Amino acid sequence: MGLPGGGVGHDEKYRLDMCKDIQQFFIEAPKKNQVMMLSATITAETRGLCTQSMQDPREIRVGEESKFTLHWLLQHHGKLSEKEKNMKLNELLGAMNFNKVAIFVRSVQRAIALDKLLV
Repeated sequence: MGLPGGGVGHDEKYRLDMCKDIQQFFIEAPKKNQVMMLSATITAETRGLCTQSMQDPREIRVGEESKFTLHWLLQHHGKLSEKEKNMKLNELLGAMNFNKVAIFVRSVQRAIALDKLLV
């Protein structure tokens, strides 16, 4: 499970949506599956929510947190209808000057549709 940047700067609605998504993931995941979580930014609250749902959780930290902070990183997030998503993405990509982009989606189907749109 990859967690979107849930650290500093996100509003309360986004944080609650992410917590709900994490809870739903653990409810739906088969209990015998092994879960690996990856996150560059995770709040103490989110970490607690995740570890309470795991059996024998282990945490591996890579280096000091301060060395991995991307001060130049610009994040955009919002709640849009399916119809609005592609239009807004095209608008953002057309207006921004960038050399790398990370786009998080909720499903494989959405990732495939996004791949077709961006090719």
